Amino acid sequence: MSNGRMPYDAAAIDADEHVRCLTAIEEGIHHRMLRRSWFNGSVPADIDALADLCNIRPSTLSKAWPALSNLWIPTVENPSRLTNPQQEIDRVSVEKRKESNAIAGKLSAKAREIKKVESTS
Repeated sequence: MSNGRMPYDAAAIDADEHVRCLTAIEEGIHHRMLRRSWFNGSVPADIDALADLCNIRPSTLSKAWPALSNLWIPTVENPSRLTNPQQEIDRVSVEKRKESNAIAGKLSAKAREIKKVESTS
C-alpha cells in the first residue's frame, strides 16, 4: 500500500474479545504479526522463524504464544504458515474494493473522454 497504512480494520481486530484479553507485550507481538502477515500473506508457524520475523527472542514468543495461538491458524496451502482469520476476511474485502475502484476509474475515464470528444465537436 503506497501510503503505508494497513487497509485492514485494526479497530475491528482490537474489539475481538481474545485480543482485549492480551497483555501489552502479547498485543504488540500480535499486531507485529498482523503487519507482517498483511504484506507477506502469512507468517511462519515455526517459533524461531516467527520470533526472528517479529524481532523478538524465541523465549519471549514462547511465553506469549499460549495467548496468541488461538488467533492464528495454519494456511490450507502450507500448514507451516499461519494466517489470522479476521485479517483474511479483511483481505478479501480490500481486494473487492480495489477491483470496484478500478472499474469505477475506468468508467470515469471513459466518460471524461466522451465528454471531451463531444465538447470539441
